[in-house]
Amino acid sequence: SASSGGSGSGSGSGSGTGAVTHSTSVDSMPRTLTGVQDLAMEKLKFTDPRLLRGSLVSSVLRRCGKVFGEQDCTAEYYGMSERVDHIDAFISHNWSTSRCSKFMTLALHFNLEAAWAVSTAVVLIPFGLQACNTIDVSL
Repeated sequence: SASSGGSGSGSGSGSGTGAVTHSTSVDSMPRTLTGVQDLAMEKLKFTDPRLLRGSLVSSVLRRCGKVFGEQDCTAEYYGMSERVDHIDAFISHNWSTSRCSKFMTLALHFNLEAAWAVSTAVVLIPFGLQACNTIDVSL
């Protein structure tokens, strides 16, 4: 499934490119975060689902997040994306943040659970084997 990116043409007023939202009065604004998210999802619609594209997180993070560097955008980057029916996570690009900071933050965010599980196994398995005298740890 796709994990980042996306574009489309929205419903409502606007130029017809990109996602367009409708204006909402302050009185009708939701009072909870869930309400705000629900309102955003309701107001942000793609009229042509073929325009919704996304890239796998592994593609975005490849080569230490090369896509976040200062090089020009190329057809290679567009080729990293594919048509999708939904987006799991939207990653917005901030030019004032360094490529390294972006990569480290995203790598931690998307890999923390797996890294924690592997690290725990690397510590607990030898500990358990040593505690059962299955392995010799003497020097």
